[in-house]
Amino acid sequence: MRFILLVLLPLSLFAQILAVGDRIAPRTLEDQFSKKHRVGNEKVWVLTWDKSTTRIANDYFEKDPSLLQNKEVAMIADFSTIPSGILSLFVMPRMQAYTRHSMLLSFDEKFNASLPYKEGCLTILYLEHGRIMKIEYVDNEQELASTLQTLFRE
Repeated sequence: MRFILLVLLPLSLFAQILAVGDRIAPRTLEDQFSKKHRVGNEKVWVLTWDKSTTRIANDYFEKDPSLLQNKEVAMIADFSTIPSGILSLFVMPRMQAYTRHSMLLSFDEKFNASLPYKEGCLTILYLEHGRIMKIEYVDNEQELASTLQTLFRE
């Protein structure tokens, strides 16, 4: 019995990837300054996965943080794979240089693995009352700006 549990445990760690129509439960995440934020009521989540996609989102939101400040959009960065030494010595000081907007940091590997992902792209989740209504992928700042401006002009 113990052997079966040991074999099945790693399989349970692989999360089902969320899709259109699925619900995302509200959660609390910390920003780059360790301030806690409750997420789940926003209209859009902008998800970043690596140094490149995080830079794209940071460049955009540092110029125009209004959507984040109005709680219409949440920028969530996957930090689950960064070793703690690298994180504290190099990554966090760099992230704390962004003072005009909050970048929410997710260290939960299982949750992050459940989020839709496309290599080299930011993931944009359109939410309505915590339910995913649409998923898009963008790979540069201009596409991100166009997508968000179109959405919030309506």
